[in-house]
Amino acid sequence: MKNLITLLFISIIFTSCSKRNVVYVVRDAPKVVNKSEILYLVNKARSQGQKCGFFSHYDPAPPLQWHTQLEQAAQNHSNDMQRNNFFSHRGDNGSNVKERSNRAGFYGTMYGENIAKGYPTEKRVVEGWLKSSGHCKNLMNPKYKYMGVATAGSYWTQVFGR
Repeated sequence: MKNLITLLFISIIFTSCSKRNVVYVVRDAPKVVNKSEILYLVNKARSQGQKCGFFSHYDPAPPLQWHTQLEQAAQNHSNDMQRNNFFSHRGDNGSNVKERSNRAGFYGTMYGENIAKGYPTEKRVVEGWLKSSGHCKNLMNPKYKYMGVATAGSYWTQVFGR
């Protein structure tokens, strides 16, 4: 019996060290976005031009301006994703970026959105968006004039407008 317990204990130790049971920690974003830092990082990327994905290259684009109503739309969407535990460009109520931006008071002619989860800093989330062809395309679109970014828990939302 003692040998059986020892064998069981050793088995538990070795199986718990298996590489199959990897735990990924999703870190929360900062409570409040450092607006000047993220605007600097985004505009720096835009000023240099970017290769987005394997086949798309974007020339340098004009700098974006911070827009508080787009920031509010971003905050509302990040809050919604955190509160309802989902990750999507559609809101829990089915809303899209244009509807959310309009509700926040921004009425433009063009809208775009990037979302992310689990990035601990402004620098890391911008790097993540630049590595994703669709998000990079939004970030580099020269037609956008404004942006706002917000976080809730581990969720990030970046909203673009014109």
